Amino acid sequence: MKGQIHRRRKEKVLAREAITLSAQIFERLGSPPWAERARAEMGRIGLVKRDPDALTSTEEEVASLAATGLTNRAIAERAFLSPKTVEANLARVYQKLGIHSRAELGRAMVQRERAAAK
Repeated sequence: MKGQIHRRRKEKVLAREAITLSAQIFERLGSPPWAERARAEMGRIGLVKRDPDALTSTEEEVASLAATGLTNRAIAERAFLSPKTVEANLARVYQKLGIHSRAELGRAMVQRERAAAK
């Protein structure tokens, strides 16, 4: 997507405009999966200041997939990322959550889901 290119170049305003337009077009065309992908990309732009220990949308997605037992390569395919990007995101997740293994990640993600459900 054009918005991804702008985001990767750190052109946040241009990225937001392109991604917003993409999402609108995908909605009009009746393509919910692509519209959802555009909305997920919007969350990666970083226009909103966050708690430094909070997981980003990408980190949350990667962590959730990893907690189900998928390999980095399988996660990369599902999340439209490279395996190296998955690895980097998992490293940040482990640091933010204070964990050291995938077993701990599974427990941490279950706890996060329970806390979010309350």
